[in-house]
Amino acid sequence: MSLKITQKITLGFAALVASILIVGGGGLAGNSNIYQKLNHITDYSLPILVVSYNQMIELQQANQNLYIALAEEDSTNIATSAKAFQLNLESFNLILKQQASLLADKPELSTTLTHIEQLSQDYQKQATAVLALHEARLNINRKVTEQELDLRSKADSISGWVQRYISNSKNGKAVIAARDMTRTLAKLQVQLINYKRFSDLTSLNEHIAPHKGELVTKYETFTKAEARANQIISLVAPVEAHFFEDEGLIDLYNQKQATLNNLNKQLSKTHVSLQQLSSATQEFIKYSKHETEGAEADAENANNLSRNLTTILLLSTVACALFIAFITVRSIRKPLAQFTAALSRFRKGDLTVSFNQERKDEFGELAESLNTVVSSQRQIIQEIAKGSEHLSEVAAGNSSISQQTTRAMSEQSKQLEMASAAAVEMESSVGEVANHSATTLDAVHQCESLSHQVDRNVDLTLRSIRDQAGAITNAVDVSNSLANYSTEIDAILETIHAIAEQTNLLALNAAIEAARAGDHGRGFAVVADEVRGLASRTRNSTDEIQEMIENMKGSIQEVVSVMENSYEQAQACVGHANTSQESLATMNESISNIRFLNTQIEDAAQQQLQAVQEVSTQLNSINHAAAETTEGAREAANGSEQLLAISNKQQDILKRFTL
Repeated sequence: MSLKITQKITLGFAALVASILIVGGGGLAGNSNIYQKLNHITDYSLPILVVSYNQMIELQQANQNLYIALAEEDSTNIATSAKAFQLNLESFNLILKQQASLLADKPELSTTLTHIEQLSQDYQKQATAVLALHEARLNINRKVTEQELDLRSKADSISGWVQRYISNSKNGKAVIAARDMTRTLAKLQVQLINYKRFSDLTSLNEHIAPHKGELVTKYETFTKAEARANQIISLVAPVEAHFFEDEGLIDLYNQKQATLNNLNKQLSKTHVSLQQLSSATQEFIKYSKHETEGAEADAENANNLSRNLTTILLLSTVACALFIAFITVRSIRKPLAQFTAALSRFRKGDLTVSFNQERKDEFGELAESLNTVVSSQRQIIQEIAKGSEHLSEVAAGNSSISQQTTRAMSEQSKQLEMASAAAVEMESSVGEVANHSATTLDAVHQCESLSHQVDRNVDLTLRSIRDQAGAITNAVDVSNSLANYSTEIDAILETIHAIAEQTNLLALNAAIEAARAGDHGRGFAVVADEVRGLASRTRNSTDEIQEMIENMKGSIQEVVSVMENSYEQAQACVGHANTSQESLATMNESISNIRFLNTQIEDAAQQQLQAVQEVSTQLNSINHAAAETTEGAREAANGSEQLLAISNKQQDILKRFTL
């Protein structure tokens, strides 16, 4: 099946468009894939990684607040740090819920998050227990301090009373009993001192236990020997209680040690729980980071695939375009060369040329049309050749008749030209008179018009000068008002200057008082210096403004003087303008008389000119008719000669064609 060239070109462009669509579709598919990968990163992987890092930060801050609370001794500060710890853990658990919502479609990761949540609850439980033990330890420490102070006070009171008693008593048996009691008290105090030095609670308990009740026994012996010993009964019993009763000092030391041991154990458990929670969180962060890196790798692979696919499709499209261009050029070049050769022969006058119309494409249709044109052109040339021969014969006869007519009309034209010249000279003389009259009248009209225009301009000038004189009067009044305003501004500036001076003095006094106050007045001294500087700048500014006002007042006085001079000159101009207006009125009357006389002269000259023009017109008409007749004969002769030349030229041209 043979296709036309337009069909081939259409199919080629259709294939090219299809290739472009394939390239565009491949690019869109690649971009869609890349977009999906990037969305996975931005909407899934990256948010999980960010919240995981935030979760780790909250956990570390919670642990930091826990240790801050453990380092505090004040209950209020401990409560503040504990609250911060709870808030951090709440943020940690809230982030867990956010992660769970992001990972709802991954059950295995949801299990991991559940495990992290359990570890978080365990860590919170352990940390709460640590804080409770820390509070208990602080309470015990406060009790120990109070008991130590109380024991020291009571022991010192007993020792002092016994020393005074020994110094004043002559009861030897009672003195010995008193010394035994104080030695027993001293032994107990020595054990406390050793405990303070070495913190050996076991040794304290071992050395204290054998002396249980000994102090009370020694006191009772002393009481039997000395009735006045009853004075210190309120001191001995509490001291004995401090050493051997529940909630006594020794018991509190044991409670303190037990609480400290429990706190250390609980801290160990808390540390283990924290390590487990941190490890689980770190593992989840590693997974999130791995997931993000995997998503980035997938996006990069999708980008590379899209780039490679687009490159391949583009190269395929270029190859398809080159192939289509090659086929199209080859189908056009050969027949086009044949038509070019045939048209070259036709351009040289060969009317026997023929185009190949057997092709079934557009070139065949074109060949058929061109063959029709060549055939028609050949017939037209043959008919022109026949007509040209007949035209040559007719042109020769017309040329001879036209030459005879031209000679006769030339003689008649010479006679008419002589009569016409005389009439023209007369018409020229009368026309010059009329022209001069008209020119004079026009000049008079122009002069009159200009005079009226000058009168109007003088009137406008007079009005303008009067308006200017009024404006100058107003300007003088405004200048006087400005001078009054500048005087008022001077008074205001004087007041501002006085205020600035007073402000400067107040700032100086404030600076002196601030210097007397020492470091406490340093900030106030800075403010006083700024106020003094502001007052100084205000004073300088008022001086400058006052100087400018003085200059302005001088300028205003000069403006008033100039305005008054301008007003006097304007009044003088009004007088001159009135005089000019009267002179112009007199001149307008004279111009009107001249215009009337010139009008009469122009009318007489126009009547003479019309009479001469009628005679000259008749002669010119006759002469013109004769000239036209002569020219017509001459043109007829020339036309016949030209027609003969054209006929000969056509004969020469027709010889160039091959029929």
